[in-house]
Amino acid sequence: MRKKTCCVTGHRNLPQREINYVKAALRREIERAVMDGYTCFMSGFGEGVDQYFAEIVLEKQKDNPALELIAVIPYRKRLERLKEKGRTYKMLETCLEVIVIEEKYHPSVYSKQSRYMTERSGRVIAVYDGRKRGGTVRIIRFAHMLKRELREIPTGEINLPSKSWKYLYGHGPGFKAQHHKLKKKSKGICQQVPFFMLKYGQGCI
Repeated sequence: MRKKTCCVTGHRNLPQREINYVKAALRREIERAVMDGYTCFMSGFGEGVDQYFAEIVLEKQKDNPALELIAVIPYRKRLERLKEKGRTYKMLETCLEVIVIEEKYHPSVYSKQSRYMTERSGRVIAVYDGRKRGGTVRIIRFAHMLKRELREIPTGEINLPSKSWKYLYGHGPGFKAQHHKLKKKSKGICQQVPFFMLKYGQGCI
């Protein structure tokens, strides 16, 4: 019987203030995947989200030995650099398998890595801030093209007109205090909204 596989994608350079939120959301998604029968997890071991994901899977593996982590590394030199760092060396040593897509770097190697993971996964967990380019949006596009289940964790900031706040916060508890606090930060043109607030914030749509 083929194992149910789940892979991750996400940005390397998350704002510091969002890292704990992203780690907690990844933990919830991994726990949900395990409940849904997923036992094999793939990570490209990029900085940021990929490595947070790998750490959580390995932590869960201590209580559930059936869980497996597979590293999918784009090219050989990247693997060598990861092994030079104690933290990632230990994680790689614990992986069931370390797959290297290409021996040498070339411009399409990350696209091949993205497609490899997406093709072999039934579910993709994506930490995404809406940017139009990069490895994260590439995997999201592959997931749509291949009709894979996509679990998105929104992050980053978007700009909204000031009047839009009443639509976002007008129905939640503590609306007046929250709206007043946010309004004070505005310069009257637009306001930056942490993107995750649109889904997880108090009183949000």
